[in-house]
Amino acid sequence: MRIGFLSTDWGDHVEGQPGGCTNVRMMIPALHLNQIGHQVMVGEIGWKEGEGFVAVKPYERIKAQHRSVIKEFDWCFDKLDIVVLKLFMHKDATKYIKLAKSYGQTIIIDTDDHFEQLPEDNLAFITTDPARNPDNNRQHLISTYPVADGIIASTKFLEQRMLKYNDTVYRVNNSLNPQTFMYRLDRAGSKPTIGWVGIMMWRVEDLKGVAGALKTVLETHDLKFHHSGIMLDNPYWAAETIGIDKDRMTGYTGARPQYYGNIFMPIDIGIVPLTKNQFNEAKSNLKGLEYALSGIPFVASDTKEYRDLADMGVGRIAKSPKDWIKHLKKLIDPDIREEERQNNYKIVNQNFNLNWTKYKWSEAIELIHLEAQKNRAAQYQLISV
Repeated sequence: MRIGFLSTDWGDHVEGQPGGCTNVRMMIPALHLNQIGHQVMVGEIGWKEGEGFVAVKPYERIKAQHRSVIKEFDWCFDKLDIVVLKLFMHKDATKYIKLAKSYGQTIIIDTDDHFEQLPEDNLAFITTDPARNPDNNRQHLISTYPVADGIIASTKFLEQRMLKYNDTVYRVNNSLNPQTFMYRLDRAGSKPTIGWVGIMMWRVEDLKGVAGALKTVLETHDLKFHHSGIMLDNPYWAAETIGIDKDRMTGYTGARPQYYGNIFMPIDIGIVPLTKNQFNEAKSNLKGLEYALSGIPFVASDTKEYRDLADMGVGRIAKSPKDWIKHLKKLIDPDIREEERQNNYKIVNQNFNLNWTKYKWSEAIELIHLEAQKNRAAQYQLISV
């Protein structure tokens, strides 16, 4: 089958690097689906009259200067049987989905975030706000859920939530290719670097929530803090949020997908701070998986996905500032770190490896497609009668 993974989440430059969610939920799965016989292309959301959605090169969005489907392009991957859409928030999104279905395309929505419960401190709350952006916002995205042929969700929480909108929902957990990460050496001894990978514009309150505990451990044990994902116009934002001296912090900017594994290298102990809210409760355990495949033991906030991961033997859960201090202090011991990082890697490699979970992607897509074709045939028979 010819499958198009189409997203609006691309960098605003000619190279068209995918955003984080497009990389994890589209680029990486597409590569592995091609390995098992599907013809899959990832791109921007294009359109051909009489045919439906097509995949176009990401830079076409820059040329188009709008957020609707792109109808003028130099090249496309067309004749798609199945289309998986991500972050399609235009006011005409439902109209195009209904039309594509009438052309015979199967339309699937992939969801990795709980847009109904975006916290106000998250930059996406502003950029997808219906009042500020009437033509392109999260409400238009939510309106696509009922009209799609099916939905693929990344977590149990989202799977249950999506059933409110659509009867055909499948869960495919985030998974990774271990070969894209470097299993780092830990030579820090009793002076490990505690680190976090994330962007402050989306995660200020999350880091604030653990600031006191982090500051206590870092200063009591004279440890360094590393932040991968710094903003060049405010490189010490994380240090200021935690309340530590700038000299105690090191930082890297973000990285393109092919170099993403590098930004974990300075970290000996990882943290996954998540404020207690519905948006974070819906989040996947992706950051923990990335730490594990990089050979980094970690402590995470108390959410469903991280509790489930901890039940499998991966990572530590902190429910309070005292828990954060307790777990971080224990991981200062190099022997404990070594034991946990080896264990974490083994379990994640066995259970969240895309070389195996690509078959779950294939199964979910094929089942939605078969159900859609069956429904279309039934509707045709009713019309004929």
